[in-house]
Amino acid sequence: MVPTMKALKEALNTGQSIDIVHRVKTMNGKWKWLRARGSPSYGPSGKIVRWYGGCEDIDAFKEMEEALRKRAGGSPASND
Repeated sequence: MVPTMKALKEALNTGQSIDIVHRVKTMNGKWKWLRARGSPSYGPSGKIVRWYGGCEDIDAFKEMEEALRKRAGGSPASND
């Protein structure tokens, strides 16, 4: 989670949009892959007034990606 927090902090400091893939542990103990994206909205003064974004569950995609990688004999995916 450290790389995710670092990316979020950098985005808040610089105003750059974010696109982060990370894992979270659910209430039942299962790990899931998520993708978080966000962009700042600027006011008339040029300062950031709010952020817009969302988070999507990409767990099924990552599972399929890993299955294809194993079938092809590739190395395992990184655990960001």
